[in-house]
Amino acid sequence: MKKFAILILVFSILSFVSCTPEVDLDVEKAAIEKVLQTYIVSMVAEDMEGISNIFAHDEDMISFGTDAGERIVGWSGMKKLMEKQFAASDHPTIRPYEQVIRINSTGNTAWFTEYTDWKMMAGEEEISLTGLRLSGVLDKGLAGWKIVQLHFSVPVEGQVLEY
Repeated sequence: MKKFAILILVFSILSFVSCTPEVDLDVEKAAIEKVLQTYIVSMVAEDMEGISNIFAHDEDMISFGTDAGERIVGWSGMKKLMEKQFAASDHPTIRPYEQVIRINSTGNTAWFTEYTDWKMMAGEEEISLTGLRLSGVLDKGLAGWKIVQLHFSVPVEGQVLEY
């Protein structure tokens, strides 16, 4: 009887595992690329609604910007930062390149890295940032893929520690 119970348990586990839907990583990657493209388009257009549509409205979200004091907590913090950034600059152009996207095996979490070049006007001054590094995490819920974390960094010239 004990062997029969173990056999039923093993069969149940195998049945459950075999019923797990296969994730089409190409479809998911295309959806993620669209979210990241929407981020760039919305930033260039200074479109708060577009930004709002692709970010998780989660107060557990944490991100870093390029300024020393830019540790952004929650959707409310991200929204405030975006509104300030849109008010402080005009005519931004953003060029992303060398994007790499990875997706977990269950197809519900993804992470990415890319480089971006930014140009914008701050008053009469043109600001140009080349080679900004951007990484982030996306989560797929009922509403689709949403950004839950971003991290911008400005590379230092040369190697800080020789190795």
